[in-house]
Amino acid sequence: MRSVLMISMLGAILWLQCLGAADGLDTWTLRSSPLPSTNMLYAIIYANGQFVAVGGTSPATWQGAGVILRSTDGTSWTQATIPGGTGTLRSVTSGQGTYVAAGRTIINSLDGKSWGPSLSGGSGYSAVAHGNNLFVAASYPYIYISTNNANTWTRYPLAGFEFSLSLIAFGNDEFVAVGGHGGVGGISTSTNGTMWSGKLSDYLVRSICYGGGIYVAVGGKGTMKISPETTTWTTGNSGTTNNLFGVGFGGGVFVAVGSRGTILTSTDATTWAPRASSVTNDLTAVAFGNGHFVAVGANGTILESGAVLHLGQSKALSNGAFQLTLTGASGQRCEVQSSPDLTNWTELTEFVLAEPSITIVITSPTNFSQRFYRAVLP
Repeated sequence: MRSVLMISMLGAILWLQCLGAADGLDTWTLRSSPLPSTNMLYAIIYANGQFVAVGGTSPATWQGAGVILRSTDGTSWTQATIPGGTGTLRSVTSGQGTYVAAGRTIINSLDGKSWGPSLSGGSGYSAVAHGNNLFVAASYPYIYISTNNANTWTRYPLAGFEFSLSLIAFGNDEFVAVGGHGGVGGISTSTNGTMWSGKLSDYLVRSICYGGGIYVAVGGKGTMKISPETTTWTTGNSGTTNNLFGVGFGGGVFVAVGSRGTILTSTDATTWAPRASSVTNDLTAVAFGNGHFVAVGANGTILESGAVLHLGQSKALSNGAFQLTLTGASGQRCEVQSSPDLTNWTELTEFVLAEPSITIVITSPTNFSQRFYRAVLP
């Protein structure tokens, strides 16, 4: 799918979708991993100019051996140095210039290369997140909070969510936790990390993300739940019965991943399109950075998408022109094109993205009642 803007004669800016057009999400490339095939990657983020993926021995046991991989471009990966005794690492986050990963213990790093101990004890840490200048880690039946870059932690009872958390995310100024046990799932929220509210459900949710003003939660048997504010959830149609283990957002696109190499994409969290991954390994997590998605999973699998271009509205200007925000991979050559009818397209400008996000100014035409714009790879 490719995002298209329509500019009407009244100056209204409307979103359309150019369906069926090839884009970077049609292509997923298997990248070489420095890990043995016995390792599993469970989580991935993009922060401070690099991807960081964590995992370890499969299945995820606190007695396993943890591993961390890092990459600045999503293509070439190196293994980081971590302390012993971490167990398999199941979650990773970043905030305030610090990376934090959770497993049997919690470890932290300033650069993603060298890691040191941050928190030990408890029964293992299943999830960690950052938001509102707080690091929040889960170790049932407790929540641990750090306000000083994961140097020291304070323990609180995990009230309001009486089963294991599989993931904590932060979006729209609140923490959102998902998890479950014995086929019973739930979603719980907190603004401060200590007081949580939520409810049980008949669906087991494994992952959640926030993007474009929408929360998207995914889980077993193709479960998909959508909400703008975490209080009322509607059921989405994923179009699959495969288990979904991870979901991410970037470049105006949601990407969900799951069992047997499942990859789904959507620009609105309502209509989802399957994408060919060319792998049969389970995919557990996905992240967006520098104009690309990277999905990770079983047997150390690392898949990188093609370049994702997204043309978004910024604001209308007083002289009748308007600003658009174009996001993509740094160094990517792209074109901005216009059309009066979605059939005949004319190149307006071609350039190389110096940064992952740039602003361009376009003058509204006066000889058309409406005009369409898109960004493409030349």
